[in-house]
Amino acid sequence: MWKLAKLLALGIGVWLAGCSKSTPESTQPATGAAKAHGAYRIYVMLVNSVAHKVIRPIKLGEPGVIKPMSVLLNADASRLYVSTGRGHKVFVIDTASNEPVASFDAGQRPWGIALSPDGKMLFTANGPSNYVSIIDVASNTIVKKVKAGTGPWGVITLAE
Repeated sequence: MWKLAKLLALGIGVWLAGCSKSTPESTQPATGAAKAHGAYRIYVMLVNSVAHKVIRPIKLGEPGVIKPMSVLLNADASRLYVSTGRGHKVFVIDTASNEPVASFDAGQRPWGIALSPDGKMLFTANGPSNYVSIIDVASNTIVKKVKAGTGPWGVITLAE
């Protein structure tokens, strides 16, 4: 079951509002961009969705290399997965500490991400490579790449 206190919005340079039934304690990780000295730094932000205030940024690596593309919570909202496009990685954030606990190679430009219904596999749509990577989340390793047409941007999973 999803924890309503941890909902996500994705934005580059703008904040997007979450659609949730919020409580005063609600927080919402989001991605955003801040311009500093002529260069954009892109990061995941933890935002209080009731007060509409930034709590703090969550650094994921070298600015300009790591650019969050998509965010996804696991079923119990204990892990936040962040794809990084040209960074070739997926980061895993522990939502209790709001700190990255792992990162791993996901293939060429992972954009869209989805978890298997049982939460054991992560799927990344890797646009330019025309593949979807299947990643074992216990070991954070690619177990298979599947040809997926031309330029896959997104991926979803459905329970049978």
